[in-house]
Amino acid sequence: MESVIAQTSAQMKYSIAIRSLMTWMHETTVTSLINPVAMSSLKYSQKAGITQIIWMPSHHKIDKNGRISSLPDDASLNDLSCQFVTASEDGTIAFWDLK
Repeated sequence: MESVIAQTSAQMKYSIAIRSLMTWMHETTVTSLINPVAMSSLKYSQKAGITQIIWMPSHHKIDKNGRISSLPDDASLNDLSCQFVTASEDGTIAFWDLK
């Protein structure tokens, strides 16, 4: 036996508003190619396709030993981090620093 759920006009407006906010998610499923701007040496690169890129917050810095340190809130723009992490299909994780 099916039951019919009756919504008030306020509930219907809310449902429509929530659905309209969720439409941005459809755009993330589109595959697009990004042309390279810089390339690393094959010796230091991952050997398979990159599956994930995560930017580190600008006030966090990873040192060469893999330790994460927090920068002070009043750090100058030159001191802020420009680092990101990539994961690859070959099972490796790479840490990159653009500075």
